[in-house]
Amino acid sequence: VETAAMCAGRLFVAASGELFVYDPQDDGSLRCTLTVPRIAREKREMRQLLPVPEWGVLLAVTDGPVHVLTLSTCEPLDQVPNSKGCVVAAADPSTGLLCCAQKRQLHLYLWRPEGLR
Repeated sequence: VETAAMCAGRLFVAASGELFVYDPQDDGSLRCTLTVPRIAREKREMRQLLPVPEWGVLLAVTDGPVHVLTLSTCEPLDQVPNSKGCVVAAADPSTGLLCCAQKRQLHLYLWRPEGLR
């Protein structure tokens, strides 16, 4: 397991470059309901999964760029521009700001319904 995150009762787990989504069952257990093959063609380690329900997205910080996926189906939507080398990301849904830390720099992006700016 590389990283994991929870949102609205769903568990997102990244392992071996793939994303697994577990949903709660009536008996209190979790069952894998969705397996998302590698986000990028190359096998990339996922460093962080950051669900942002207010935006309806799941951000996947990889050793390449940061990928933007739909929160409900985990379909790829976009990549955060100039985010290669990001080691950690943070989002503030109330202001629409996304911060990506790369080496000794912080990059700020503004989230709008049509995407990042």
